[in-house]
Amino acid sequence: KALCLPPFTHLVKIEDTPMSVCQESQAKMDDEMVLGQMLLATAELCEGFSGRFLRKLPFLAHTHLELQTCSYHEYMAALSKAVEIELQDRKPLS
Repeated sequence: KALCLPPFTHLVKIEDTPMSVCQESQAKMDDEMVLGQMLLATAELCEGFSGRFLRKLPFLAHTHLELQTCSYHEYMAALSKAVEIELQDRKPLS
């Protein structure tokens, strides 16, 4: 397959924009990486939980949200909060 490069005038126009297409693409990949890391950290906290609890987890996370709509980051934070609350509830009383 032949490599197709954009014309120079197009590249100059992109460079003059506040955020180039490459920067936007990199920002999106970085954002996805952060979300993936948040999900992995939450999943690691869930080790040993029953399947029944894991099925309820998305609904429990939703109870910690104040708005009907939210960003992925807000939902991941709510998901993590629901897991942390469950971990606190499972701790034996000392």
